[in-house]
Amino acid sequence: MRKYITFLSLTLLFFLSSCSKEEDIIWDIQPLFFQVEVVDQLRNNLMDPAHEKNLLNSGITATFMGKTYELHAVDDTPQTRAYLPVFYGLVYQQDYTGKYILFFGELDGTKSYKNETLVIDWKDGTTSELKVDYRFKWKGNKPKIKEKIWYKGEEVKRTIKIVK
Repeated sequence: MRKYITFLSLTLLFFLSSCSKEEDIIWDIQPLFFQVEVVDQLRNNLMDPAHEKNLLNSGITATFMGKTYELHAVDDTPQTRAYLPVFYGLVYQQDYTGKYILFFGELDGTKSYKNETLVIDWKDGTTSELKVDYRFKWKGNKPKIKEKIWYKGEEVKRTIKIVK
């Protein structure tokens, strides 16, 4: 019985000494990015390399915060357990469903982007504008994020469909 009480006391002491009121939490903050599904009037995916009329070699660019980025294929970067934003610029890649999309980002999710505009130049005389208002701040010891993205004056989700 004495061994049991000693064991229980040591176990309890271990658990009580390992806990603190102010826990050290490491936050993985999701970066800001834009995903654009680009289709024609017949709903053909214009970012798919297998589609004969794809736009991959048309010279598409995106301008964000005064810098212009040319479209290129994503360079697969090995993932680690820690999630750090990797800025790819403007790329085409497959999403989680296997569909090819236009992708811009990743931007640091711990910064704020107030009323910024991403302009996609299709190099056919037309452009598409996506506006973002992304606000990040710490409230106490927790992150607080507000994100709104607009296309053609309407608030949209992270994946935007553009018909070309």
